[in-house]
Amino acid sequence: MTKRVAIVQNVTINDHRMIHIDGVSRELVKRGYEVEVFIQESDEEPQFRNRSYKTTWLPGDTYSMMGQLRFTYNLLRKLKKNAYDIVHAKNPFSSVFPALLLRPIGGKAKIIYDVRGLWIDFGIFSGRISSTSYALVPVLNKLDTLCMNKADEVISISHELKDILVKRGVEKRKIYVIVGDGVDFQKAKQAKKKEIRDVLSIDGKVIGYVGSIGKARSSERIVEAFEIVKKQTDLKANLVMMGSINEDYKDYLQKLIRQKKVEDCVFLTGFVPHDEVLEYMKSFDVAVAYHEGDFQFYNVAVPTKILEYMATGRGIVTTNHKMYRNLLTHGKDAYLTEQNPKAFADGIIRILENDELSKRLSKNAQITAEKHSFEKITDKVEKVYESVLNHIPGGM
Repeated sequence: MTKRVAIVQNVTINDHRMIHIDGVSRELVKRGYEVEVFIQESDEEPQFRNRSYKTTWLPGDTYSMMGQLRFTYNLLRKLKKNAYDIVHAKNPFSSVFPALLLRPIGGKAKIIYDVRGLWIDFGIFSGRISSTSYALVPVLNKLDTLCMNKADEVISISHELKDILVKRGVEKRKIYVIVGDGVDFQKAKQAKKKEIRDVLSIDGKVIGYVGSIGKARSSERIVEAFEIVKKQTDLKANLVMMGSINEDYKDYLQKLIRQKKVEDCVFLTGFVPHDEVLEYMKSFDVAVAYHEGDFQFYNVAVPTKILEYMATGRGIVTTNHKMYRNLLTHGKDAYLTEQNPKAFADGIIRILENDELSKRLSKNAQITAEKHSFEKITDKVEKVYESVLNHIPGGM
């Protein structure tokens, strides 16, 4: 009998967290599941083409309390009207709380709480949770922990996150670790190259970054490193940064770019649809990602963009931050540097000037990426589904 699955997350269709939902949902549909995805309503043009799963849009917001309550209320109404075998909800807790509320009044769906990171901690650090809500943070964390313990199973994105959840009071036996978001390996590998040089009317080497751009992402450090690359080499290099950026930070970053006198070769493209990103990524000579510091909410992460860099066969340079070491091995499938712009610049130069090293890292990166394909990630998700449907305790 066809299993009905509701996959839920209080984010918009163009949020980077939707990549995991889209990839797993498509794969589940291929395997005969009936999948309905509940996400936050938005007037944005969806970044994913030809979705094979049903999409239901609900009013909400990821980081405000009123937005959480709106999403919770509207999701509760939808789940009450429809029967699902599994509710696969991803944090924040407004995605899972309605299914738990239905349990005492006959809700029969098995509930999986898929924890993709420490969203409350990150919300405070990034300023997305307002200072007026700080007093509620202990309550929010307790509610999040309660939701995990009431769910049938918990999925954790990394072993580091599992350890933190256990320390916060989540039952260890319930937590099943599936590392990373996953990547559509074949799609990324076979994506037709779209030349970013033609679009921007530039030539020379392209240092590419994909992802959100902001202070919380250390984006200014990439610009600082790029200035060093320009000063230390004769390379005709360009820095292309693809991703959403708020206006305040954009003004700050553009001012920095002018101060560094690299405004003629640094390009901020803004948001680019996911399918196009993969095509443009193919034209990067080196793909970069930078983080520094010791923050729990970053240490537990496994960045989606790294998997996509790998799957498209890019030479990769990152800092040796734990979030990157969760996936990459220095000298094997990427070049990892110390956490400062000078060392980062040296790593970029090393890849740009050493074709043999770049090709070796690229080849190995694709081998690693294939281990995280959506097919393999969905195999593991199915095991969790089977465990809750057959009452088999999980945990890894």
